[in-house]
Amino acid sequence: MKRLWFASAFAGLIGSSSSPAVEMRTPFSFEQPERGNAVTWIMPNAAFFPAPGSSAALEPFRGGLLIDETPMEMRPPLGEGQGSGKKSHQFPSVWLGFITMDGELIPVTSDVVRAGSLPDTSSSWDIVVRPGRVWSDPMDEGWNRASFSFALVDPSSGATHDGVAMFLYRGTEIRDLRYQIVPEKTAASGECFTAAGLLPARFEAGDIDEATVRARHLAARKAPPSLGGSATARP
Repeated sequence: MKRLWFASAFAGLIGSSSSPAVEMRTPFSFEQPERGNAVTWIMPNAAFFPAPGSSAALEPFRGGLLIDETPMEMRPPLGEGQGSGKKSHQFPSVWLGFITMDGELIPVTSDVVRAGSLPDTSSSWDIVVRPGRVWSDPMDEGWNRASFSFALVDPSSGATHDGVAMFLYRGTEIRDLRYQIVPEKTAASGECFTAAGLLPARFEAGDIDEATVRARHLAARKAPPSLGGSATARP
């Protein structure tokens, strides 16, 4: 399995978006208008992270999101995935595991989560998940918010498309997993797109070695930052 080494961090994602800066300080409302499965607006990426006045999460999160393969509303639409016959407009079906630590949402792996590179899937994308945050907001009436950044990865070229996602959780209940991918030209293909929507997801505990995940995350914190401005694949 390949591991991607990213030089970009949350700061870059939070600062990217064409929406007015004033909206970046407004708590994200889960009552935004939708049309079918597609959310027809793009928020500032900062809206996917704690706003001023937010409180600590009411409870930790330990487990995973089992996400169904879902059509993405892409603008502009992409063609089929690198001649593979797979679908570039499908968000991959994956299990993404997390734990929480000191207000952070920590993925159980920093490796590429394979989906598009597997033979029996129709989506063309693999995915990499990065650490995020957990917090609470009074408007959510007892639910907790969790957000993370991710990258859809083309297994053929290594090209990546960065996005952010957020969901509500309470115990083992999951709801309103929303995501968006902001336009970003990729070095490998030169293609870019915008996508936003809702993803069907449910809680699945999975087999998580919490001590190992914590140790790996703490070691990554101490590691020197990567050099360069783009993601590159290493064996």
